[in-house]
Amino acid sequence: NNTINDGLDGACKNNGYTVWSYNQGVILGALIELSKASFDDSYIVTARDIAWAAIETLADSHGVLHDSCEKGCGGDVSQFKGIFTRNVAQLYTATSDPGLKKFLETNAQSIWKNDRDSQNRLGLSWSGPYDTADASTQSSALMALIAAASVQGS
Repeated sequence: NNTINDGLDGACKNNGYTVWSYNQGVILGALIELSKASFDDSYIVTARDIAWAAIETLADSHGVLHDSCEKGCGGDVSQFKGIFTRNVAQLYTATSDPGLKKFLETNAQSIWKNDRDSQNRLGLSWSGPYDTADASTQSSALMALIAAASVQGS
């Protein structure tokens, strides 16, 4: 379905585990760089297919990005969505796909409206409600805000 999951089994086959947003973001960035290095636009086509598959799989009906365990995630998961949005912004720069720009704008607007407290701290669930913030949630949400800002005027 054009998404990248988080691992392989002992036979190097898809293990069927979770599709995380960062896996999609990392491959987008790599494909964009391969396209630049090789002057081969087929990498951009593949990146666009992956980006749209990820958005269709991981965004809610309002277009806001989620990872599967937002309220119960541990470790580094709170960074994942920011990694994806940062690379979607790079893909937008390479393609000028208006849908990608809209996706970035939608997420930034939702973060600012629904997932921030009175001191402008940014939480984990970008669709809200705000619950708590730490360095990781703040950094991830800031990546999304910067990604949206980077595509304005283009």
